[in-house]
Amino acid sequence: MIKAVLNTKHYFQAPEEHFWQWAEKGEVIETRDGATICFRDDLINILTELSSDGLPPLTPILMLIAACQKEISIHDKFFLVRAMGSFEGRALEDPTLEKAIAFLNLVHQLPAELRTGKKRVHLLYEIFEKTGFVFSNMQLKESLDELSSGRLDALIIQESEAITKEQFITDFGYLNRAFFSIDIKSHHIIARH
Repeated sequence: MIKAVLNTKHYFQAPEEHFWQWAEKGEVIETRDGATICFRDDLINILTELSSDGLPPLTPILMLIAACQKEISIHDKFFLVRAMGSFEGRALEDPTLEKAIAFLNLVHQLPAELRTGKKRVHLLYEIFEKTGFVFSNMQLKESLDELSSGRLDALIIQESEAITKEQFITDFGYLNRAFFSIDIKSHHIIARH
């Protein structure tokens, strides 16, 4: 039980001053500028459908959900570049972040019917297929039960410690690899024609 509580806190708590945060007493996840990313029930449904083999960190999932709704804004990009630049030894124009943002914008350019409802879940599943998961299916089931119950709301809606450089790079690395994978596939398609 204690492990499930710790896993839930670790997975669902927003890092301090990160691009996303809980709002409306834990019913909504929004960006720092107040734009809604998703409602809690929607997130639970998405994660339940995605979780056959486990899940990557929550941040790349939320970034993709946000990209399904709107293009990454100048404000969002500035926030992320500034966050990356705050880590010692990181250049402001880091290729990992740039490719991740480019990938998110590609996702937003997909037809709307591929970015909503069941197709959105399928899109997320395809993007994260065969990636290294940080959260096993069993851990997720327990944590989703805790999140659904509302018992840990007071704990979850508090911000955790600031994100580390390693976690930031890991989170955006998932999106960077997805961009690289699409780039490789498009080169193979072009080469065949």
